[in-house]
Amino acid sequence: MRTIPINQGSLAHSTIKVLDPPGPGNASHHYQIVEDDVILCPLNFIHAVTATTPHQSGITHEALLTILIDRLASFQDGKFACEENETALQSCKLALTALNSRTKRRIEQGVESTHKLDPAPPYATTRAQPKPKSTLATSKSGSSR
Repeated sequence: MRTIPINQGSLAHSTIKVLDPPGPGNASHHYQIVEDDVILCPLNFIHAVTATTPHQSGITHEALLTILIDRLASFQDGKFACEENETALQSCKLALTALNSRTKRRIEQGVESTHKLDPAPPYATTRAQPKPKSTLATSKSGSSR
């Protein structure tokens, strides 16, 4: 288990606990917001829905973003409207649009709700790729033996 600190706002003394190791997509599914050993909110993300497991319990990124969009839009329609809420609202809408585009593309490619990679990803990853293991032993100075 690992923890993610929350360093701002009313939950500044809380942490987010990640309860499970990453799954096939390299992301965890089970989280808790905890303060003083009291669970304030469990959050479980859905596992892939497939033909053999059509009903999984848990929330999707899209559903969570839709909830945030509703809350932020409500603030913007009331007395708590502000520039920061508007920026957050537009960012959540952009994130939801991107995730919906990904889902549409994966459906068209026939890989949605599978653990298959995109046949030809339309992006260049910016994450570090694992370095291949060298078959040559190196000394402390870095020279080959």
